[in-house]
Parts: sequence; C-alpha cells; structure tokens
Amino acid sequence: MKKLLKAKIFVVLLFLSFFFFLIICILAIMGYTIGNDSVAQTSVILKKQSYLENNDLYAEKYRSTLNKLLFDYGYVSMERLVWYLQATNNIADPNTLSDDIWEKAYIENIDEDEKQMIPTSDMCEKVDSDFNDENFVDLCNPDYIAEHNLIYTNTYMNLPYIFPLKHDTLSSITSMVNEKRDIDLGLSDEEQESVNFHSGWDLSSSAETNVYSICDGTVTSVNFTQDENITFDEQTEPKNKVGNIIKIQCSSTNDIVTYAHLYPNSASENMVMGNFVSKGEFIAKVGTTGQSTGNHLHLEINSDSGIRLDAFYFIDFTENSIYKD
Repeated sequence: MKKLLKAKIFVVLLFLSFFFFLIICILAIMGYTIGNDSVAQTSVILKKQSYLENNDLYAEKYRSTLNKLLFDYGYVSMERLVWYLQATNNIADPNTLSDDIWEKAYIENIDEDEKQMIPTSDMCEKVDSDFNDENFVDLCNPDYIAEHNLIYTNTYMNLPYIFPLKHDTLSSITSMVNEKRDIDLGLSDEEQESVNFHSGWDLSSSAETNVYSICDGTVTSVNFTQDENITFDEQTEPKNKVGNIIKIQCSSTNDIVTYAHLYPNSASENMVMGNFVSKGEFIAKVGTTGQSTGNHLHLEINSDSGIRLDAFYFIDFTENSIYKD
C-alpha cells in the first residue's frame, strides 16, 4: 500500500514538474516574441526618421560634399540634397552627376545670411518638377509631410548647440545619423543590425583631441570602462562593447547628448553626475574605445522621450570661438 502511495505521489510530482516546465517555456517564448516585437517597433520608428531609406546609395558622394562645405555654409541634410538633385535634374541616380553639381545644389539650399538650410516649404515653392521614380522621395508630397513632419520645415530652425570639436581639429565626417552601413564587428545578427543602422554622427579626429559640450546642461552619466585606447578588433576576449561614454542633458531643450568612444581616463574633473556643464566646456578627449574602428567622436542626440534626433539640424556651424580648454 505504501509503495502504491509513493508511486502515485511520484507520478503527481512528475506531472506537476512537467506542467511547470511547460508554463515556463510558454512564458519564455512569449517574452522573446514580445521583446522582438518591441525591437521591431523601435526599428520602424527610427527608420521612419531616416527619411531616405536607401541612403547607403548616396552616402559616399554626400559625405564628400558635406566635408567640403559644412563649416563654410551650414548643414544641408542628405534627404534634402538628393531630393533637390533628382527634382532639378530629372534624374533617378544623382551619383551620376559631377561633384560640382552636388556642391552647387548644396549651396542653393542654403540661406547664406542665416547660414542655414532654407525651409522646406520655400524650396517646394521654388522647385517646379513633375519628376517621378521609385527611388524618388518627394519632400513636398502631402502624405510624406504628414509622416515626416520633423523634416518638413516652414521656418528657420533654432540652433541652440555648437559643434563638439574645434573646427580645425575635425579630420572628416565618416558616418551619418541613421546611415545604413556594412561594418562587420563579429557581433550577433541583432547587434550587427543595430551597429549598421547608425545612431549618431561619427566625427573622425586624432587621438586625444579635445571634446566640448555642445550645450549648457547637467551630467547624467559618466561611464569609463576601458583603460586602453585600441580598436574593437584589437581587443582580446571578452571584448568591451561599451567603451567610454559621457551623457549630458541640455538645459534649454532637455535633449540628451551622448559622447562616445572617448579616450581612457580623459574625462575632466567636472564630469560627475549632477554637475552643471557650460556650452563649450572641455569634457573629455577623442579616442577609440568600445565598438570602434578608429579614433573618432560618436555624437548622438535623443529627445527626453527617447526619439533619435539629427544633431546637425540644431548646431550653429558658424560658432567657433566659445570653446574653453
């Protein structure tokens, strides 16, 4: 009788164990699915801000133009420049146009008195084109305007920020915000996708070049996890994916600015959470730490609600005298 009771208890326990195991598996699968859905939704939101979905097709030509004209004239976004080139030249692939035409188009989208991109509404009135192509993104189309109202402007932008490097210390701009890239760092597929849908601007400069705060604000994070200034490929396992990062929340906008890949042990004494930072104040130095392929500053801006922003839209590129070493 006791043996039969023990057997029954064993069967019941076995059943309960299997039942709980099944529940745990179901919950794990649900959590994975929800997590993937969340990542997918975030990706959709970010890609809607990318505006030019096929930006990888024009990245090289655009960067070359930007590096040549940015400080002298101000910022013209890729989506604006490609739209203008396609619409005014009735051509699907602006890469076939000469560098001179790209540069002329860039300048034609700038108000040289304001040193700013002319508002989209004004350019839509100026450009009379019926050009249409599957690769053409019409910035003046009402449906496009409704979905991408951050890019469609009726007035000149407020420019509360300065460039984070002294102009003569910038070697070149090597990656743009929301750029689709093809950089292989040997990461998982999910991590690689995140790296290659770029979250900010990469500003190439020599190691230990001074980095400055682009705004008045408060230090929200100082995370220096790497003591050696080497690229990600040069690191030994386990590799440091974080590197050295400072985050500052701007007082005037509440935007959160991320400065990444900073040189080891280069943070200024004022870089303490909660401390006030003034615009143009030295904060750290350029390095190649974390998931980096060479010395550069990664500049990223997010709104306080987490929306990724194009930092260059809000930078006054005429200002080059406010830096404090």
